[in-house]
Amino acid sequence: MKRNIYALFVIIFAILFCCSCKSEKVVANINLDPKLVEQEQAEAMSDKTTDDNGRTGLDYFHEATQLLDIQDYEEAVKKYDQAIKVNSKASVFHRCKGDALLMLKRYEEAAASYEKAAELYPTTNMCYISEALAYHFAGDFEKAFVNYDKALEITNKYPSDLNIDRLNRIYFGVGVCNLMLKEYQKAIEFLNKALEIDPKSLAGYTYKAVAYMNLSNYEEGIKSCDEGLTVNQQFGLAYSTKGILYTKLGKTEDAFKQYEKEMELNIQEPMLYFYRAATYLTVNKPNECLEDLKKAISMQPDLAKHLKENELFVELKDNKEFKRLTVE
Repeated sequence: MKRNIYALFVIIFAILFCCSCKSEKVVANINLDPKLVEQEQAEAMSDKTTDDNGRTGLDYFHEATQLLDIQDYEEAVKKYDQAIKVNSKASVFHRCKGDALLMLKRYEEAAASYEKAAELYPTTNMCYISEALAYHFAGDFEKAFVNYDKALEITNKYPSDLNIDRLNRIYFGVGVCNLMLKEYQKAIEFLNKALEIDPKSLAGYTYKAVAYMNLSNYEEGIKSCDEGLTVNQQFGLAYSTKGILYTKLGKTEDAFKQYEKEMELNIQEPMLYFYRAATYLTVNKPNECLEDLKKAISMQPDLAKHLKENELFVELKDNKEFKRLTVE
């Protein structure tokens, strides 16, 4: 199960998550007046410098933002580049370019844009949260963790920058990063902090359940899923996660009941089939297991990358059909 955490991350999140020495120095040397920095950024954004076409950076920025709104991310990036060429000192130009790059799944470029935005506006945690998210989606959880930590440092140094929604995102992000880095107890600690702020975070309960599962504390994992279901009984992923937890407890009958509950919701969730496949294998039904794996992979191809090394399916390592499903 420990090998399967990243696959779960790919499915859920929604969500929301080593930086250069230059960026680290920005945080280490924070002795700035937040109001002054804010004023400087407001002035930078409204800078009247024009290009050869008589247009300001703000002109291009507005056009880029309109393109971002209609999801034309490629053209938005080009317009943000034009804005930055005219005026490179406005943090928001770099941050919004990062948003467009993030939507294009150009995560490293997005992280670089967010880092530049943070250099220009070092007294707000928002840029570091965004940079962490870019690394998060790139699967580089160590770098994501570093940036969430920077965001938390700024929050502690500048109470005026305290935004409860951002703080929730930081706690949630740190929790998930710890989960991916196999620091399961720390993951639970930070996910609990996030859930204190937003007790309706369904993903929070599921991530916490996975952390408990990796600590072999299956009963607590089930309790976490049940907490999520008290928030929303239509939360299908909670049922399938409970299914694999019951499987770990040797209660396969209860596990299949959970999968049936999710099926009744008519929710097409890859992890339902993935986890049910593992339970089928436990009761010596390899054919049913393989059929469910095929369904899961057809819905979420990325899962194939994790099959070969996944401890749930080690019994199938020599099965020809299973080998065809795996990706080198």
